[in-house]
Amino acid sequence: DDTFYACTACHGFKLVAQQGMNRRQWEESLQWMTDKHGMPPLPDKEQKIVLDYLAATFPPRAPSGSPGWQNPFLPR
Repeated sequence: DDTFYACTACHGFKLVAQQGMNRRQWEESLQWMTDKHGMPPLPDKEQKIVLDYLAATFPPRAPSGSPGWQNPFLPR
């Protein structure tokens, strides 16, 4: 629930579920959203819960000929 509500305040959860990132990448994405888009920082305990869930539930996918992980929020 913590992760769902933290993410869906700004965008659909399907976008989150499609990412597949490691913990560091998830953490960098949260920091980027805080720094660049005004997302309120999550309290430490809640951030740990959210990152634990994201890293375990949506880990990196096996390569499929793609150029690798790309931040979906950065302009292309």
